[in-house]
Amino acid sequence: MALVTVKLKGLEALDTQLKTLPSKVQRRAMIAGLRAGALVYKREAKRNVPVRRGALGSSAKFIGDKHGLRTPGFLKRAIISRTVSAKRAPRPTIHVGPRRAAFYGQFFEVGRKGRRRMPRRHFLRESFRTQSSRALTAVREGLWKALRKELAKHGRN
Repeated sequence: MALVTVKLKGLEALDTQLKTLPSKVQRRAMIAGLRAGALVYKREAKRNVPVRRGALGSSAKFIGDKHGLRTPGFLKRAIISRTVSAKRAPRPTIHVGPRRAAFYGQFFEVGRKGRRRMPRRHFLRESFRTQSSRALTAVREGLWKALRKELAKHGRN
Protein backbone atom coordinates (compact mmCIF):
# COMPACT_ATOMS: atom_id res chain seq x y z
CA MET A 1 0.00 0.00 0.00
CA ALA A 2 1.15 3.51 -0.66
CA LEU A 3 2.26 5.57 2.29
CA VAL A 4 1.09 9.17 2.37
CA THR A 5 2.95 11.75 4.44
CA VAL A 6 1.32 15.06 5.20
CA LYS A 7 3.26 18.08 6.50
CA LEU A 8 1.22 20.77 8.21
CA LYS A 9 2.27 24.38 7.79
CA GLY A 10 0.87 27.61 9.18
CA LEU A 11 0.44 26.36 12.72
CA GLU A 12 3.15 28.48 14.36
CA ALA A 13 1.07 29.28 17.47
CA LEU A 14 0.39 25.62 18.02
CA ASP A 15 4.06 24.77 17.50
CA THR A 16 5.23 27.31 20.08
CA GLN A 17 2.75 25.94 22.62
CA LEU A 18 3.85 22.36 21.94
CA LYS A 19 7.53 23.24 22.41
CA THR A 20 6.86 24.35 25.97
CA LEU A 21 5.87 20.80 26.90
CA PRO A 22 8.11 17.75 27.49
CA SER A 23 8.68 15.55 24.42
CA LYS A 24 6.55 12.69 25.75
CA VAL A 25 3.62 15.05 26.23
CA GLN A 26 4.19 16.58 22.77
CA ARG A 27 3.98 13.13 21.21
CA ARG A 28 0.79 12.31 23.11
CA ALA A 29 -0.87 15.55 21.97
CA MET A 30 0.24 15.04 18.37
CA ILE A 31 -1.10 11.49 18.31
CA ALA A 32 -4.45 12.70 19.67
CA GLY A 33 -4.68 15.21 16.84
CA LEU A 34 -3.65 12.66 14.22
CA ARG A 35 -6.26 10.21 15.50
CA ALA A 36 -8.96 12.79 14.86
CA GLY A 37 -7.80 13.15 11.25
CA ALA A 38 -7.38 9.40 10.80
CA LEU A 39 -10.97 8.89 11.91
CA VAL A 40 -12.16 11.01 8.97
CA TYR A 41 -10.19 8.84 6.51
CA LYS A 42 -11.30 5.63 8.20
CA ARG A 43 -15.00 6.53 7.94
CA GLU A 44 -14.67 7.47 4.28
CA ALA A 45 -12.66 4.34 3.44
CA LYS A 46 -15.34 2.18 5.07
CA ARG A 47 -17.96 3.97 3.00
CA ASN A 48 -16.03 3.38 -0.26
CA VAL A 49 -14.80 -0.17 0.29
CA PRO A 50 -16.08 -2.75 -2.20
CA VAL A 51 -18.42 -5.37 -0.71
CA ARG A 52 -18.77 -8.80 -2.25
CA ARG A 53 -22.10 -9.38 -3.88
CA GLY A 54 -23.12 -12.48 -5.72
CA ALA A 55 -25.10 -15.68 -5.76
CA LEU A 56 -24.38 -16.38 -2.09
CA GLY A 57 -25.45 -12.92 -0.98
CA SER A 58 -25.35 -11.86 2.63
CA SER A 59 -26.38 -15.28 3.94
CA ALA A 60 -22.97 -16.80 3.17
CA LYS A 61 -20.81 -17.67 6.15
CA PHE A 62 -17.30 -18.98 5.70
CA ILE A 63 -16.23 -20.78 8.85
CA GLY A 64 -13.01 -22.59 9.52
CA ASP A 65 -10.33 -19.94 9.33
CA LYS A 66 -8.54 -18.64 12.39
CA HIS A 67 -10.17 -15.21 12.16
CA GLY A 68 -13.77 -16.35 12.56
CA LEU A 69 -16.66 -15.60 10.27
CA ARG A 70 -15.94 -14.12 6.86
CA THR A 71 -19.14 -12.75 5.48
CA PRO A 72 -19.68 -10.14 2.80
CA GLY A 73 -18.57 -6.85 4.31
CA PHE A 74 -15.62 -8.35 6.20
CA LEU A 75 -13.20 -5.93 4.54
CA LYS A 76 -15.42 -3.01 5.55
CA ARG A 77 -15.33 -4.15 9.17
CA ALA A 78 -11.58 -4.73 8.96
CA ILE A 79 -10.64 -1.12 8.13
CA ILE A 80 -8.80 0.18 11.20
CA SER A 81 -6.54 3.00 12.27
CA ARG A 82 -3.60 2.16 14.50
CA THR A 83 -0.78 4.12 16.06
CA VAL A 84 2.71 3.02 15.12
CA SER A 85 5.04 2.58 18.08
CA ALA A 86 7.77 5.13 18.75
CA LYS A 87 10.43 2.47 18.09
CA ARG A 88 9.19 1.83 14.55
CA ALA A 89 8.50 5.47 13.58
CA PRO A 90 10.43 8.42 15.02
CA ARG A 91 7.54 10.82 14.35
CA PRO A 92 3.98 10.24 15.53
CA THR A 93 2.41 8.02 12.86
CA ILE A 94 -1.04 6.52 12.36
CA HIS A 95 -1.85 3.94 9.69
CA VAL A 96 -5.33 3.63 8.21
CA GLY A 97 -6.25 0.55 6.20
CA PRO A 98 -7.30 -3.07 6.44
CA ARG A 99 -6.00 -5.11 9.35
CA ARG A 100 -3.81 -8.11 8.69
CA ALA A 101 -6.72 -10.58 8.60
CA ALA A 102 -8.05 -8.75 5.52
CA PHE A 103 -4.72 -8.60 3.66
CA TYR A 104 -6.54 -9.08 0.36
CA GLY A 105 -7.75 -5.46 0.60
CA GLN A 106 -4.45 -4.43 -0.96
CA PHE A 107 -5.44 -6.27 -4.12
CA PHE A 108 -8.64 -4.23 -4.41
CA GLU A 109 -6.61 -1.03 -4.14
CA VAL A 110 -4.00 -1.85 -6.79
CA GLY A 111 -5.77 -4.56 -8.78
CA ARG A 112 -4.34 -7.82 -10.06
CA LYS A 113 -3.58 -9.22 -13.46
CA GLY A 114 -3.30 -12.78 -14.60
CA ARG A 115 -5.44 -15.78 -13.87
CA ARG A 116 -7.14 -14.26 -10.82
CA ARG A 117 -7.82 -10.89 -12.35
CA MET A 118 -9.26 -8.20 -10.12
CA PRO A 119 -10.14 -4.66 -11.23
CA ARG A 120 -8.73 -1.66 -9.36
CA ARG A 121 -11.00 -0.01 -6.83
CA HIS A 122 -9.11 2.79 -5.13
CA PHE A 123 -11.15 3.03 -1.95
CA LEU A 124 -8.24 4.25 0.23
CA ARG A 125 -6.86 6.71 -2.32
CA GLU A 126 -10.33 8.01 -3.01
CA SER A 127 -10.99 8.61 0.67
CA PHE A 128 -7.71 10.52 0.92
CA ARG A 129 -8.44 12.58 -2.17
CA THR A 130 -11.97 13.54 -1.17
CA GLN A 131 -11.52 14.06 2.57
CA SER A 132 -8.11 15.76 2.85
CA SER A 133 -9.40 19.20 3.81
CA ARG A 134 -11.83 17.76 6.38
CA ALA A 135 -9.10 15.56 7.84
CA LEU A 136 -6.62 18.43 8.14
CA THR A 137 -9.26 20.52 9.90
CA ALA A 138 -9.92 17.62 12.26
CA VAL A 139 -6.18 17.26 12.94
CA ARG A 140 -5.87 20.96 13.76
CA GLU A 141 -8.90 20.92 16.07
CA GLY A 142 -7.77 17.67 17.68
CA LEU A 143 -4.30 19.07 18.29
CA TRP A 144 -5.65 22.21 19.94
CA LYS A 145 -8.04 20.18 22.09
CA ALA A 146 -5.27 17.80 23.19
CA LEU A 147 -2.90 20.71 23.79
CA ARG A 148 -5.41 22.47 26.05
CA LYS A 149 -5.92 19.24 27.97
CA GLU A 150 -2.18 18.67 28.41
CA LEU A 151 -1.57 22.27 29.46
CA ALA A 152 -4.36 21.99 32.04
CA LYS A 153 -2.77 18.81 33.40
CA HIS A 154 0.55 20.58 33.84
CA GLY A 155 -1.02 23.64 35.51
CA ARG A 156 -0.45 26.02 32.62
CA ASN A 157 -3.01 28.16 30.88
